Order: sequence, then structure tokens, then C-alpha cells
Amino acid sequence: MRALNYGLTLSLALPGCFDPATTVAEDGLGSTTGDTGTTSKDDATSGTFGDTSTSSSTMSTSTSMSTTVSNTSTTEAGEATTSMAEEGESTGLPPATSSTSAVDAGEDPSGEADSSPTSDATEDASSTGDPMTDPAWRPLLRIGHDDLTNEVGNYNPKVAVAPNGDAFVAFYDNGVWVRRYDAGADAWDDLVEVSESDSQGVNPLMVADAEGNAAVAWYSALSNGGLALRRYVVDQGWGVVETVAEPAGTGTTTYLTGLAMSPAGHIVVGYYARNWGESPEINTAWLRVWQRGEGWHEAERLGDSTAADSVAVGIGEVGPAIRVVTAWVESNTALDVLGAVYTIDAESGMSILSAPVPLEQTDEFRSLRPMIGVDAEGTALVAFEQSDRYGQQASVVVNRYDGAWSGATAVNTNAGATSADLAVSRTGEAMLVWRQCSPCGIWGRRFESGAWQPAAMVAPQEDSVSSPRIALDDEGNAFALWIQNYAAVGSVYTSRYVAGSGWDPVPTPLEDEIEEYHGATLDIAVSPSGHVAVAAWVRETGDIENLRRKIVGSIYR
Repeated sequence: MRALNYGLTLSLALPGCFDPATTVAEDGLGSTTGDTGTTSKDDATSGTFGDTSTSSSTMSTSTSMSTTVSNTSTTEAGEATTSMAEEGESTGLPPATSSTSAVDAGEDPSGEADSSPTSDATEDASSTGDPMTDPAWRPLLRIGHDDLTNEVGNYNPKVAVAPNGDAFVAFYDNGVWVRRYDAGADAWDDLVEVSESDSQGVNPLMVADAEGNAAVAWYSALSNGGLALRRYVVDQGWGVVETVAEPAGTGTTTYLTGLAMSPAGHIVVGYYARNWGESPEINTAWLRVWQRGEGWHEAERLGDSTAADSVAVGIGEVGPAIRVVTAWVESNTALDVLGAVYTIDAESGMSILSAPVPLEQTDEFRSLRPMIGVDAEGTALVAFEQSDRYGQQASVVVNRYDGAWSGATAVNTNAGATSADLAVSRTGEAMLVWRQCSPCGIWGRRFESGAWQPAAMVAPQEDSVSSPRIALDDEGNAFALWIQNYAAVGSVYTSRYVAGSGWDPVPTPLEDEIEEYHGATLDIAVSPSGHVAVAAWVRETGDIENLRRKIVGSIYR
């Protein structure tokens, strides 16, 4: 499962921030050719790509299950992110190796960047190493483009890792781009622009299933933009762009806030539509399911509120049924988190959406940023943040669904908990991390055997720590990732949790004290076996007059 990119410093994706003239054009009309990102529109409804009709019929069941996690965090532009962690087995502690600067594949060490958008392919990522040695974090590599101008690009990376170790990193840079890591070849594919060049796609979310298929979704920064998705199928490559929500008309924008994929390959998208032209403005919450072998179901509106947003989603299989668990924020009188369950029955072909249920402890506090993880049995864990109007009585609250809601429980140890992230394994274990002050630090707490274990400090007591992320494998081992920025000096750290042993006594620096700033957009994911993990983040150089961004990352294997 995965959570948003919440640090809570999020980019405001508004119209006017992107120049379509600078977008690298995508053909999108040729035949499918592996990872080239081009495919015939005639393939949209054939073979594994599935039927794009909106009719709902019998579900093709699968006994293969994996965890999906959806986390949402929204700004005024509705930016959100999702993360997903999967299988795992203990592989021991990584040695404290680090790189203080990226060895950018395709980039001249002198600082003169290669202008080719796909030339930064595999220098670091392709170094195989000895497969018999202990796994470790490899030297850094540039995953995205190298911006040479002051543009709002190379931002908001999202990571998904499949059970076979294949990984996908999505981000936006005048369009939505994806780069795939082929674990078998131990190499990175070229960058692929998955969005249509004139759509101004932003803020993608990335997920993968148990077979290595994947999906990336995004929304348009245009004032009346819609929401789109594109699927990657093993041995076939990228399919066509599929419309999830049509542009809603002048003055209305659709914001993607949740994306999840079940082990069997079913997909659910969570989003909300904002009508800026109304006074007061109208926000409505929605979800839509793509059923493997059947295609898209009709979109379902969540509740009847006109002040709803931040839709989080999770999906799994329970016997012959697809179960979607969702949570969202409503702000009619106060900021409340509500939850519901959407079930598609394979035998009858019918679907049903339950009535909304309040998930918080009390209406006296504001509830924000719901995130969801679902295990192999279809059990869901919802986490969200709750605080008073001043943000002083802040806490992280969870509510579990296993046929019924368990009730809200706060998991933090002191007041002032923010920037939470959640991961749930296919085996039903979970890990939460958050930033908590007095003193400030990154804390983590594990859920196993039906109970929350004592909280433990993950990162040192430093005011500068922020934006924690978490990934969890099926053996209960985890990776935490966070940022430490001291004025103009920035670092990215990770720490590994080994089941039965605890957190690394000393965090590992992936990028240590370089004279560049790290934004709050970073992500990490691990394969269910725990053998491959991928971390990615944004590195910023220069000042506001000459800003330069890169997507930087590292592989653990």
C-alpha cells in the first residue's frame, strides 16, 4: 500500500503552469511495440487490455492476492499521491553505503546535460553486482529529465514494484512520464510519455499487480480537464489512453486522489470534481472500477455532499467478489472522514455501494488526508490525520474494516503528529510512520497479529526531518524514507525495519548534505518478497529565477 506524497508541501498544479509547446509529442497511433508507449487505438478493447465498455458483468476471479494502498493528500489544486507495497522476505540489514551526489546516466559530469529526453538510461541502474552478496542501496541515478530552464517539471514521483522486482516510476514534466525497471535484465527502459501531449497531465499515481502489469493515472491541469489512465501489460507494453472521467465543462476540474490495483489486476480510481463557477463551489466525490476481462463500470458517487474531496481507495478480492474500500473528506459543517464499501458480485453481476459511515472519533476536530491499504483477505485499514483548528492537538487515527468497522483509534504517542504514511502487506500486517515533535522526529508503529505494537523512533530528534514514506513486504520487513533539509543543505535518509529485530540503529544516507534542496515529493516501494526496493525523490538546484529539478533515485537489491 502506499500513501501520498505527503510532506505537506505539495505543488499547486494550476492552469498556466505548463507550456504545451514544450511537451515532447507522442504519436499514440502506431502499433504496440513493447515499451515505446505507442499502440493502436484498435487494441483498446481487445486481448488483455480488456473491454472499455461501461457495462458490469461477471468477474473473472483469481486466488492471487496482494496488498494495495491508496493515500491522498490534497492542495487547492487537489494534488494527491498513492503508494503500494507488496511481497516480502527478510534479507538482512543493508550496509551503510551511500552516495553524496547522483551519477546521472546520460549526464556529463561537468554539468552539461544531455538534451535527449531518453538518453539518461541505465548507467547506474544497469550495474548488476554479485547476486550472492548482501543486498544494498546502489549509487544514485537520474530517473527523469534534466531541466535546464525554470519550469514546473520533474515533479511528484510515484513508485510501484511488482512481485518479480519490475518497478515503475511515474512523474510529470510538461506531461506524465513513466520509466520502467526490468529486474530480469537489471536495466531501466527509456522514458515513455504516457499522457497525450496536449492534455497537460499532472500529479500521476502508479500501481502494479501480482503479474507485473501496471497502471498510471493522472488528471489534466486544464480548467475543464478530465481524468485519464493508461495500462501496461506484460509482454505487450503500454495500451492507449483511457478516459476515466470526462471533462466536466467550463469552470469544473476533476482531481485524481486515489488509485489502487488488486493482485488479480482489477483497478479502482478515486477522484473528486470541483465546480469553481458555483458560489459556494461544489465538490463531489467519486470512484470508478475497471474489472479485468470486463472493462469499466459506471462511476459511483460517494455520498450526497457537495463539499467532498480527498478520495482514497483500496481494492481486493473476497471469494468471488471484488471489494473496494473507500474513504473521503466532507466539509459540510466540519472536516469529517467518511468510509464506504463498494462490492461487485461475480455470480449475480450486481454491485452495491454501502451507506457512508463516519470514521473519526469526534466531530470536534478536523479530519484530513485519508489513506487505505487492503490485504489478501480483503481486510482494509484506513488511516487519517486529525487536529484542532490550530493544528496543535494533531494525531494519526486508524479504523479497520473486516466486514464491519472496528472504530477509530489514535496510534501516535504524543500530540503534534502529522505527515503520516501507511503501508499494508498482503499478509495483513501494517506499518505507519509519521512526523511528531516535542522533540521532532520520525516515528513508526507496526500492526501485527491483530494489534498495534509499541511505537518506535525511526529518525533522530531533528526539527529538519520531514515527509516520511513507508514500504512493507510480506515478511513484515519495511523501509522508511524521509528528507532532512538544513537551510541550503539537503539529505535523503532511509532506515530498514527487520521483523524480530527492529529499525536500523543508524539510518542510511542515500544523498547526504549536498548543496541542493529536496522537495516534499518522494516515494518508496518494495516487492512483496523484499528483494527489490526503489526510492525516488525530487532534487532542486538554483534559485527562483533559475530553478532546475531532477528526479533522482536508487535501487535496493
